[in-house]
Amino acid sequence: MFLSAELIPGYSIIVHDRPAAGFGPEGYRIYSCMDMENIHPIHNALIKGIGRERQFNFQSKLKHYLIDNYISQDSLEEYTLRCDNLDERAWRIKHVEIALRYLKQHDNLRIFLTNNK
Repeated sequence: MFLSAELIPGYSIIVHDRPAAGFGPEGYRIYSCMDMENIHPIHNALIKGIGRERQFNFQSKLKHYLIDNYISQDSLEEYTLRCDNLDERAWRIKHVEIALRYLKQHDNLRIFLTNNK
Protein backbone atom coordinates (compact mmCIF):
# COMPACT_ATOMS: atom_id res chain seq x y z
CA MET A 1 0.00 0.00 0.00
CA PHE A 2 2.64 2.54 0.98
CA LEU A 3 4.93 1.41 -1.78
CA SER A 4 2.33 2.51 -4.31
CA ALA A 5 2.06 5.89 -2.57
CA GLU A 6 5.82 6.24 -2.89
CA LEU A 7 6.04 5.24 -6.56
CA ILE A 8 2.88 6.46 -8.31
CA PRO A 9 3.23 10.09 -9.43
CA GLY A 10 0.71 12.56 -8.06
CA TYR A 11 -1.02 13.50 -4.86
CA SER A 12 -1.18 10.74 -2.22
CA ILE A 13 -3.22 10.18 0.91
CA ILE A 14 -1.84 7.73 3.47
CA VAL A 15 -4.07 6.63 6.35
CA HIS A 16 -2.33 4.49 8.93
CA ASP A 17 -1.87 3.95 12.67
CA ARG A 18 1.68 5.30 12.57
CA PRO A 19 3.82 7.59 10.39
CA ALA A 20 4.45 6.41 6.83
CA ALA A 21 7.15 3.81 6.26
CA GLY A 22 9.16 6.37 4.29
CA PHE A 23 10.01 8.02 7.62
CA GLY A 24 11.36 4.81 9.12
CA PRO A 25 14.76 5.12 10.80
CA GLU A 26 17.61 3.28 9.11
CA GLY A 27 18.29 0.05 10.95
CA TYR A 28 14.79 -0.39 12.33
CA ARG A 29 13.76 -3.08 9.86
CA ILE A 30 16.87 -5.10 10.64
CA TYR A 31 16.23 -4.68 14.37
CA SER A 32 12.64 -5.84 13.95
CA CYS A 33 13.84 -9.02 12.19
CA MET A 34 16.43 -9.96 14.83
CA ASP A 35 14.32 -12.80 16.23
CA MET A 36 13.79 -14.44 12.85
CA GLU A 37 15.29 -17.88 12.45
CA ASN A 38 17.28 -19.06 9.45
CA ILE A 39 17.55 -15.70 7.70
CA HIS A 40 19.42 -15.69 4.42
CA PRO A 41 22.98 -14.28 4.50
CA ILE A 42 22.01 -11.38 2.21
CA HIS A 43 18.87 -10.53 4.21
CA ASN A 44 20.31 -7.53 6.09
CA ALA A 45 21.97 -6.03 3.03
CA LEU A 46 18.77 -6.48 1.04
CA ILE A 47 16.62 -4.87 3.77
CA LYS A 48 19.04 -1.91 4.04
CA GLY A 49 19.05 -1.42 0.26
CA ILE A 50 15.26 -1.56 0.00
CA GLY A 51 14.91 0.88 2.90
CA ARG A 52 17.29 3.39 1.32
CA GLU A 53 15.53 3.11 -2.04
CA ARG A 54 12.10 3.62 -0.44
CA GLN A 55 13.32 6.70 1.43
CA PHE A 56 14.86 8.07 -1.78
CA ASN A 57 11.55 7.51 -3.64
CA PHE A 58 9.58 9.10 -0.81
CA GLN A 59 11.83 12.17 -0.74
CA SER A 60 11.77 12.45 -4.54
CA LYS A 61 7.98 12.35 -4.55
CA LEU A 62 7.83 15.06 -1.86
CA LYS A 63 9.81 17.37 -4.15
CA HIS A 64 7.01 17.33 -6.73
CA TYR A 65 3.75 16.16 -5.13
CA LEU A 66 1.67 16.67 -2.02
CA ILE A 67 1.45 13.78 0.45
CA ASP A 68 -1.12 13.79 3.26
CA ASN A 69 -0.58 11.34 6.12
CA TYR A 70 -3.59 10.83 8.42
CA ILE A 71 -2.92 9.16 11.77
CA SER A 72 -5.35 8.49 14.60
CA GLN A 73 -4.09 10.20 17.75
CA ASP A 74 -5.06 7.16 19.85
CA SER A 75 -3.19 4.84 17.49
CA LEU A 76 -0.11 7.05 17.49
CA GLU A 77 -0.08 7.13 21.29
CA GLU A 78 -0.43 3.37 21.40
CA TYR A 79 2.35 2.94 18.81
CA THR A 80 4.79 5.09 20.79
CA LEU A 81 3.84 4.76 24.45
CA ARG A 82 2.20 1.40 24.98
CA CYS A 83 5.19 -0.68 24.03
CA ASP A 84 6.79 -2.68 26.85
CA ASN A 85 10.08 -3.28 25.04
CA LEU A 86 12.22 -0.19 25.71
CA ASP A 87 14.45 -0.74 22.65
CA GLU A 88 11.39 -1.08 20.40
CA ARG A 89 9.85 2.03 21.95
CA ALA A 90 13.04 4.01 21.25
CA TRP A 91 12.90 2.95 17.57
CA ARG A 92 9.24 3.95 17.35
CA ILE A 93 9.86 7.35 18.94
CA LYS A 94 12.71 7.91 16.48
CA HIS A 95 10.25 7.06 13.67
CA VAL A 96 7.91 9.82 14.88
CA GLU A 97 10.81 12.27 15.29
CA ILE A 98 11.89 11.66 11.69
CA ALA A 99 8.31 12.26 10.51
CA LEU A 100 8.29 15.60 12.36
CA ARG A 101 11.65 16.54 10.83
CA TYR A 102 10.30 15.76 7.35
CA LEU A 103 7.25 17.88 8.15
CA LYS A 104 9.49 20.88 8.85
CA GLN A 105 11.66 20.28 5.77
CA HIS A 106 9.02 19.57 3.10
CA ASP A 107 6.20 21.93 2.19
CA ASN A 108 4.53 19.11 0.24
CA LEU A 109 4.00 17.02 3.36
CA ARG A 110 1.06 17.36 5.70
CA ILE A 111 0.46 15.15 8.72
CA PHE A 112 -2.98 15.16 10.30
CA LEU A 113 -3.83 13.68 13.68
CA THR A 114 -7.42 12.56 13.79
CA ASN A 115 -9.59 12.20 16.86
CA ASN A 116 -11.58 9.00 17.19
CA LYS A 117 -14.23 10.59 19.41
